[in-house]
Amino acid sequence: MRKIFVIGSMNMDMVFRVPVVPQRGETIMGDAFFMNPGGKGANQAVACARQGAEVRMIGAVGTDVFGTELVEALQKAGIPPERIAHHPQTPTGTALILITGSDNRIVVAAGANAEVSPHQIEEGLRDAFPGDVLLMQMEIPYASIVHGFALAKKKGMFTILNPAPAQLLDEALLRNVDLIVPNETEAEKITGFSAHSPLFSARAIPFFIEQGVKEVVITLGASGCIYGNGETIMNIPAQPVEVVDTTAAGDTFVGSLAVTAASGAPVASGLFRATCAAALTISKMGAQCSIPTGEEIDRFMEECRKTRGSRS
Repeated sequence: MRKIFVIGSMNMDMVFRVPVVPQRGETIMGDAFFMNPGGKGANQAVACARQGAEVRMIGAVGTDVFGTELVEALQKAGIPPERIAHHPQTPTGTALILITGSDNRIVVAAGANAEVSPHQIEEGLRDAFPGDVLLMQMEIPYASIVHGFALAKKKGMFTILNPAPAQLLDEALLRNVDLIVPNETEAEKITGFSAHSPLFSARAIPFFIEQGVKEVVITLGASGCIYGNGETIMNIPAQPVEVVDTTAAGDTFVGSLAVTAASGAPVASGLFRATCAAALTISKMGAQCSIPTGEEIDRFMEECRKTRGSRS
C-alpha cells in the first residue's frame, strides 16, 4: 500500500449536547460537555491509520496544552509528529460543536491552522512518490491548498479534495484534483445547482468533471452517496444504524476512500466500505474517538451483507 499524506486542520473539539440551539440573546443549559481531538485533517488521518495505512500528517498547532494533546492523539494512532509545526504565538485551532438530537452545528476558530504554508507543504511532501495519495480539506489557507495539489500532481500522486467548509473553487485547483468528495450542501454551494432538484447529480457531477476532476463522490447523509466519473453515475445506499452523533462521519468516509486509493484499487470499489465506516462513526459520540478500526469495519461489512442477503 502507498503512503497517504494528509494536509489539513488540527482542532480541539469542545462538544456540547443541548436540547435546542439557543436563539439570539438566549442562555440555555446543556445536557453534557466533553473535549475530543478533531479537525478535518487530523480526523481523516486517523481514519486512514486505523484502517492500516501508512500516514503522514502535515499540519500546525500552538505550543499550548491543546496542541500537545492533539499531537499525542495522532501518535497513539501510529502517525509520526515530525511534519506538524508548532507556533508559539498562535493558539491551537478549536471547534465548538453543538449537538441537538442527531444534528450538529459547528463553529471553527482556525488558530494555528492558518499558519500552514506552501513552504511547509513542500517540506512535508519531500519524500512523496508517484502513486502516493494526497488528501486535503479547506480548513487551511486557500493558497496553500492550491500549491499542495499542484506539487502533488507534479510528483505523480493521486489527489483527493474534501471541499469542506465549502467555498467557490477555481480551475487552477480543480484541474489537479483526481477525486473530489463534497457532501450535498457543499456540492450545491460550489456548483450552484439545487440539491433538492431531481437533476442534481446529473448536473453537479458533470460540473466537476468539466473542471478537470477525474472522479466525484457526493455524500448524501442517510441517503448514501452518488459516484460519477464522466461515463457513469451510480447511487450507493447508506447502512442503517442508530444515529448518536454525526461528527467525523464524513471524515471517516473520505479517509476510507483514501485507503482504497492507496491500495491501488478503483475508488468505486471502496464505496460500500466507506459507507460502512461512516455508519459505525455516527453510532458513537465524538470525533476521533468514534472512528472505527479496519477490523471493526470488516465485521460490520459482513453483518451488512448478511442482512442484505436475508432481505432479498
